[in-house]
Amino acid sequence: MRLMPVHRAVETARELLDQGVPLQELPRCLILTYDAEYPLVCEALFRLGHAAGWQDDSAALRHICGTPPANDGVIAAALYAMMRYPGDTESALKCAAKIIDNQSAELTAQIIKTLERR
Repeated sequence: MRLMPVHRAVETARELLDQGVPLQELPRCLILTYDAEYPLVCEALFRLGHAAGWQDDSAALRHICGTPPANDGVIAAALYAMMRYPGDTESALKCAAKIIDNQSAELTAQIIKTLERR
């Protein structure tokens, strides 16, 4: 499993949050930072932009992560869940659990917990 791009993107997202960058700005910031280096992660972040306003979490997560879910999409899935349920970690974690693949759902939950810690 190739997790290095996701790990680096999560570290960068955490640093940006610590610097006061709003959650809604993270996808754009991550795309600007990693577009050339991690194009698959950035493609998932672009798909997050398409699905951000959807009311069906399962459909949005399938769109963001693909079917079957790709690990490159888990940070975008985590950001989707956090933006969909701002300030409600429990609901964001329940949203992440809707990803079909258990491994991707667990990884998304870990990312949410990492990004939610203040």
